[in-house]
Amino acid sequence: MNGDWKQWALNWRQFQKSLLDQMPFGGDGLNPRDVEGFVQDTINRFMPKTLFNDLGSASLHSSGRINFEIFETHRAVFVRCRFPERVVPADIRLFLNKRKLNIEGPHGTEEVLLPADVKASSATARFDDGILEIRMPKSKDIEPLKEIFIRDRS
Repeated sequence: MNGDWKQWALNWRQFQKSLLDQMPFGGDGLNPRDVEGFVQDTINRFMPKTLFNDLGSASLHSSGRINFEIFETHRAVFVRCRFPERVVPADIRLFLNKRKLNIEGPHGTEEVLLPADVKASSATARFDDGILEIRMPKSKDIEPLKEIFIRDRS
């Protein structure tokens, strides 16, 4: 276990140095979306793909049709799917509402129930080297509590 921590400490130092070396300081101010994108790209370069599974923040699903991994941050829900080499983005269709994502591919349809409400109109998808990543910002619209009246049969 101690050897593992030393390896992570070394990677963490590399991560910090890379982040600080590339951070867009100065100028007319920082655009929060640019900073978020920069941090996400940097994390994706340095963190192993299995880290989310190791921490319990994500879960891997396999239905026999489409394998996908789902995880969330405080701002977004992510779904990653791996497709065979012969699959291209034109072979895939995505349908989304605030709590469900449907992925239609050459081998069938997968229904993904989301762990939080998302804003479907702001979702984005990226396909790179057989991996489809869908980013769905969490919805800030909080449905108010609605009182449910109890009927008394007496």
